[in-house]
Amino acid sequence: LLGIMSLLKAWRTTVWEIDCTKDGDNNGFGTWPEDILARSLCLLALDRFGDFSGATADISSSIMVASERVSSGGVTAPIRELCGQLVSIVWRMATLGVQKSTFDWINRLLDTATDWETQHGALHALKYMVAVVMLDKESKHLSVETKEWHKSFLESCGTIAGTFLRHSSQDVVAVAAQILCEIPVIAARKKSIFVALWVAVKEIDLLSAAVIDLLMLLSLCVQSNATECL
Repeated sequence: LLGIMSLLKAWRTTVWEIDCTKDGDNNGFGTWPEDILARSLCLLALDRFGDFSGATADISSSIMVASERVSSGGVTAPIRELCGQLVSIVWRMATLGVQKSTFDWINRLLDTATDWETQHGALHALKYMVAVVMLDKESKHLSVETKEWHKSFLESCGTIAGTFLRHSSQDVVAVAAQILCEIPVIAARKKSIFVALWVAVKEIDLLSAAVIDLLMLLSLCVQSNATECL
């Protein structure tokens, strides 16, 4: 997975970004990136491996967005984490049609999955997809249609993540909160999400895997829209 990610990053820098800069379209997206996308999504749905990690302060990178975060103790899922990053890298290079169908597939997976590991993996993909959309937000090479799609995508991701703030698995709650930390304005603006956040914070155990992510989200929401939140 790490080798494929390195190849994709090199290919993106040398081929894809040059093509997109020239004609503003994702003409470089072909069969083999789509195959990687499909296989990564399968791994996200099937992976069950997890290991425990204590609370640590580290510098993590959401693909191309470096941010210093404190991660709460909980399950670390290296395969799902890497697959989520791979999905976001390929998804960013894909055509709008592939982007929309991929998002629909992940959404259906979240709706139909009966085990928390699958939902955990799907949310990891959304987390990194949101990160790359936020990275591209100010890009001058995006078409009006793409910008409208990104806006709709972020709104949908906010709604989806909000529904998982009350999940029985605290590791799922943690990833849902991490998604909303990328888009706190949406979380603060939607009453249903903010109410779910307040309830989750009120009921959370101090030793929970999600406590730091929930408190970080609460802080960002208040900073972005204090009037609505208070």
